Amino acid sequence: MSARPLSVPEASLWRERTRRWQMAERHRPRLSTGEGAMDRVLAGGWPVGKVAELVGPGSSGKTSLAVATVRAATTRGELVLWVDVSGQFDGVSIAGAGVVLERLLLVQAKGLEQAVRAVELVLEAGGFTVAVVDVAGGGGGGVFFFFFFFFFFSGEGLADGGGGQEDLCPGGPIL
Repeated sequence: MSARPLSVPEASLWRERTRRWQMAERHRPRLSTGEGAMDRVLAGGWPVGKVAELVGPGSSGKTSLAVATVRAATTRGELVLWVDVSGQFDGVSIAGAGVVLERLLLVQAKGLEQAVRAVELVLEAGGFTVAVVDVAGGGGGGVFFFFFFFFFFSGEGLADGGGGQEDLCPGGPIL
């Protein structure tokens, strides 16, 4: 099956949809990474209501960026979920990096299914700003998934104050 060229009305429709999506993304609230240079690269921070995946070789800064984001959120008084699938979470190091442990909920999952369920429960409960799912741990090639939440009743810390979310989930909009 070969692709056919778009008609002029179809092409116009796709251009308009793309333009509207780009405008919505420019106005999407952002959550600071806690690192000014990275916030600039990300146009103000992590996009609220989106999932971000950090992948890279060992010593590329994945854990540092995850910890900086969690530190920034907990310092602002926000609640954070950290799901440790690898079993290598180091609370002493995390606290030493400035994370407010009283604002961090640690779940040590025994696999991806439990990790996903933990994030679902947090979504349903509400009140959390960030969830980090560490699926590979401290060794080389680790992977982190970030989930950035914004709930109508706890929008502090967002670059522009939040609002205007269209992606709904139980408990409120999600980044």
